Amino acid sequence: MRRLLGYTDEISVQPGQTLNFKISSEDEGQFHLQIVDIRCGDDSPGGPGLKQRVVDAEVNGDYTARFQATQVGSFVSVDNAEAFALESFTIQALIWPTLLSKDEQTVMGTWDGATGSGYRIMVCDGQTVLQVGDSSKTETLASGAAMHERTLVLRIREF
Repeated sequence: MRRLLGYTDEISVQPGQTLNFKISSEDEGQFHLQIVDIRCGDDSPGGPGLKQRVVDAEVNGDYTARFQATQVGSFVSVDNAEAFALESFTIQALIWPTLLSKDEQTVMGTWDGATGSGYRIMVCDGQTVLQVGDSSKTETLASGAAMHERTLVLRIREF
């Protein structure tokens, strides 16, 4: 089965407006695109099952797959890291955790894993952690409070 990652450049448009589709594949070859109207996406064992109908659209058809590197999830990159080179600071994040069983996940910060420098708030072992490093040493402060999936958490840390 071909693994595809796809998204549109707009979340919602009015009839007659244009959407651009961004599709990436780790596998070479062709893929078939069809626009569908999903009536029900509940494919759980006790659910009614997936109900969809193909929409007649000009973009339906076969396309050549190509790989396009992307960051999955919310993401921002700031080029001017010097503006964040602070001696002390307060950092806060409002977090809606959905994958607590995953390995460590950086929520925000300037962390450079290759050098062990910068700072970040991350989710690790089901709790929030503040990590600060300057390439020679790293300080780590865990909240000690368990997070719960799909429960809003506000974390404020001063350093």
